[in-house]
Formats: sequence, C-alpha cells, structure tokens
Amino acid sequence: MLNIDKQSVKPVYEQIVEQIEQLILAGSLEPNEQIPSVRSLSLELFVNLNTIQKAYNEFDISHISRALHIVECILRCAAVFTRHLYLPNKTP
Repeated sequence: MLNIDKQSVKPVYEQIVEQIEQLILAGSLEPNEQIPSVRSLSLELFVNLNTIQKAYNEFDISHISRALHIVECILRCAAVFTRHLYLPNKTP
C-alpha cells in the first residue's frame, strides 16, 4: 500500500501523509474506507508507532483545516449574495 524511502530527506510521517492523499486522489481509497491501524501500518512499514500516529494526526489536521477554509469561502459567498439580494442597488 505505502512505500517509505528511509533515505529520503523528507520525514517519514510526511511521506505517509502524501501517499495517503495520493491514494485518495487516485481513487484507490474510497470514502469511508478504513486505513490501516497505527499498529498494523507500523508493523508493515517497520516504522515507529509514534511516527505513524504523527502522520495520521497531520493528515486529520490538514484536512480539517481545508474543510474549514472551504466552509469559510462558502459563508463569504453566501453573505455577498445575500447582501446583493436584499440591499437596494444605488446607482447615481
């Protein structure tokens, strides 16, 4: 599923996050499909449990942040639309 390059200058947890994102974008991981547990992925990749946990936490934080940004943009657009809908257009 994931391939880690332990010789890379990129930290292992970042490699994990990027590869999970790539699997999702490629459609290899479906919505609601479970990713491996921290322990099983740790054993599979020969990586410390804490590294896997850090990757999963980073993944969650980055996606929550993106979701909040999208919601913020939607709310701004709705506010602008509503303002234009209900305020009279004043033209000289």
